[in-house]
Amino acid sequence: TNPPPPPPPPPPSNIKGCYLNPSLGYGASLIQSMKFYQAQEGGNGPSVPKWRGACYTGTNEKIKSGWFDAGDYVKFGLPMGYSASVLALGALDFPGGYESSGAKADLIHNLLFAAEFFTTAWNKKDNTLIVQIGDGGKDHASFCACKYPERQAEWRPFYELSSSCPGSDVAAGYAASLAGTAALLKKWQPTHPDIQKFIDTAIELWNFGDNNGNAKPYTACGAGGSGSSGSMSAVAGNFYSSGGASDQMSFGAAMIAVAVGKGDSGYPTWIGRAEKYYEAPSNFPMSWDDTKGPSAMLLYDLTQKSSYLSALGSAVNGFIKQKHTPNCLRVFSGWGPLRYAANAAFMALGYAKRAPQYAAQAQAFAQMQIDYILGDNPQQFSYVIGISSKFPQNPHHRSAADCAPSQCDINKGQTQHVLCGALVGGATTDGGYGDKRADYQQSEVATDYNAAFSGALAALLDCKSTATAVPLSDGVCTKQKSFATSSSNQVHSSCPSALGTAQPPPPPPPPPDTPNTPPPPPPPPPPPTTEDKFSIQIG
Repeated sequence: TNPPPPPPPPPPSNIKGCYLNPSLGYGASLIQSMKFYQAQEGGNGPSVPKWRGACYTGTNEKIKSGWFDAGDYVKFGLPMGYSASVLALGALDFPGGYESSGAKADLIHNLLFAAEFFTTAWNKKDNTLIVQIGDGGKDHASFCACKYPERQAEWRPFYELSSSCPGSDVAAGYAASLAGTAALLKKWQPTHPDIQKFIDTAIELWNFGDNNGNAKPYTACGAGGSGSSGSMSAVAGNFYSSGGASDQMSFGAAMIAVAVGKGDSGYPTWIGRAEKYYEAPSNFPMSWDDTKGPSAMLLYDLTQKSSYLSALGSAVNGFIKQKHTPNCLRVFSGWGPLRYAANAAFMALGYAKRAPQYAAQAQAFAQMQIDYILGDNPQQFSYVIGISSKFPQNPHHRSAADCAPSQCDINKGQTQHVLCGALVGGATTDGGYGDKRADYQQSEVATDYNAAFSGALAALLDCKSTATAVPLSDGVCTKQKSFATSSSNQVHSSCPSALGTAQPPPPPPPPPDTPNTPPPPPPPPPPPTTEDKFSIQIG
């Protein structure tokens, strides 16, 4: 066994940690990030936004729930499981951020909506698991699919795997999400009727993926189901090709340990299973195909073994030393670079929580990444749609574009709807974002982009340090000033309020034929509501 990596060096003495920028809307951004998932809902009627409605609810759609992956209408199981499980992890780690912002009810709604997909995808009797709905090749072939999914009634294939090749990465991702959702419900809604159902299904899915110690990634499997093509690699490999399943199996088992708790007889067994599959995180951030960082976080919590914390710290130290723009945005990839910067920030904040003696530099680094995304950059441009006075107008997203039939071209037509809360991919240089719908590496949005970003927002809202000013340096990169202004925390008027928030009544119409009569006084406000009373129950 290789010795654990040494811990990172102590932060420079002038680095104090996190201090929220008063010109940036962290809480509003977290609420709108939750709303983005609701814009991705497929099935029996999304809650918001108003320009969406029930879609793919006919007999041709195998599962009438789950999220459309990105700017398309495919339900890819691997990134969906990752996105939901990381959302749950962010709330388990930093519940105060969701509670103080008012985003808790929206998060619960989102996790329960995804849970409905995961539990329906699993057929215990036949020992099969649905890992994808929709044809990615067909969907991506034309932006003419920019018409609402509500207007589409075509047949949609589904793809399922069996125990001979279970798609362990997808199965474990579903398991991690269900277990994380159950753990959160134990905390926030302990009487919810589906807590045990989610735990039991998570265990069944993990065991299915383990396949008696013969775990295999889904793109190594042949596909069954109505869209069978003989190979999941042919179906999904061009979109989400898996690099392995061990990291997801470790993360799934760790989440199950968290969900069952210390009092359960299986608790030590699940920790052992998570350790068996564990792989140390690298200097590249977590992603839909890499849950090593989340595994290290949970295994340290579960075991208190320093090797897990040291491995996490080594990865974060690598993030801080990564190449960066003049204004300190770390660049890990040309495709969706802001997604990776946010993922690195989330891991850094997770490390800071667990290693307070090294927290200051990790917190400063993480905040500088998130602040850049929210508008603290030379262009004073927010990369979160609907946040700030300047944000992306042309995301690569078919529903938001809502093109007229004569303009079903990716380069034509005005984007009709504000896709509130969506994080776009962004650019690798300060000021390099072109806001072009066809440039999907910059302008596409996706459920995995917002997952760790949401957790990082919650962490910053919950962050504690000795800093007394907004960080301008993380010990490796220093910027001259903060660029954020009072307009950076504006929220677009079309973006909805948090679930559970009382909405003001509409003004009464003027009485007929009395134009000079003063309007009547407004009705009294409704009694206050608390989000803790808001409960969604599915299944």
